[in-house]
Amino acid sequence: MTKAASEAKAEAPLRVFTLGIGETTSSAMCNGIARAGNGICLMAATSETIIAKCSKLVKASRTDILNNVTVDWHIPPQLLDATTRSLSDQSVVFRQGPRSLPPLYAGTRFISFAIFKHEQFEIPHEVVVQATRNSTGELFTFTVPVEVLDGVDSKSGAQRPLIHNLAARRIIRDLEDREKGDVSPAVKSTIIHLGEQYQ
Repeated sequence: MTKAASEAKAEAPLRVFTLGIGETTSSAMCNGIARAGNGICLMAATSETIIAKCSKLVKASRTDILNNVTVDWHIPPQLLDATTRSLSDQSVVFRQGPRSLPPLYAGTRFISFAIFKHEQFEIPHEVVVQATRNSTGELFTFTVPVEVLDGVDSKSGAQRPLIHNLAARRIIRDLEDREKGDVSPAVKSTIIHLGEQYQ
């Protein structure tokens, strides 16, 4: 599906949207299908109406999207030189999850994480998200303020908050998605390293 979505013609893009219904539905499977198909996934319990969620999916499928999404984490260029190694290299100082950001859909949540381990890195006051409108090529720029959590030592990593766990989980999922189910020993080692480091 990933290949079909990436090779679709610009004038007829392929996007797959999923709706998981019921408490026993696999959210991992539904989300994975939507990610592979450049769409979005919504989940609905059996006790709630699915009409609103179906309406949201139809609306998303009919609206223009923002592609080529990037996040400027304000990492100094001299520090970025150390981030160009293989994803499976455990000494990489910068990881973004997901590495390739999905399209932006109006009215849906956009989540991206980054883990940067370097003593010279200063937490920025804001990050900048850029994206291109699919139909016109118009560039959009969004500035997002950064909130620093109290009680977190950014240098030593003491008292790591839940955000680190969520970031590592997203990066691990991205590594697994890229391997398409056949995880190499090097990537498996990186996944174990991230899991042990960030619980």
